[in-house]
Amino acid sequence: MQRVTDESGEEITGDSICALFKQEYFDAGGTVSRVYASMVTVFGRRVSIAHTSGVASGEDYARSVAQALGIAASIVSFETVTTTGGDTAAFVGCHVGDDTTRFGVAVHANPALAVVDAVVSAVNRSKGIVQEAPQDEVVEA
Repeated sequence: MQRVTDESGEEITGDSICALFKQEYFDAGGTVSRVYASMVTVFGRRVSIAHTSGVASGEDYARSVAQALGIAASIVSFETVTTTGGDTAAFVGCHVGDDTTRFGVAVHANPALAVVDAVVSAVNRSKGIVQEAPQDEVVEA
């Protein structure tokens, strides 16, 4: 926000803040993308996230997603809230490689998809991701 304000020399509007947030967190493209709640691609290779028996917490699922990526990624903070519209908003702090903790955010009607998308957002915002991901590996959560 500060950079945009400094560059434009003008006060930033609420709509501009929302657009910048969306660009930074929701549209953080990169080497990881979600295919399904149980599958992501890493460097173009599909990686499955095995479902566990029983009910796992969102944080446990976020850790499973990070582990399945096959890279040095760990979840250091996790939170979800329900929006007024009933969607799940997931906020994930992820440490990737030697990079500082990066945060990812996602909102989705399906809580599992919100968690996966938040992890993907955090990892894609990281500068620490390196190509070491295994192909088509299933990791038990």
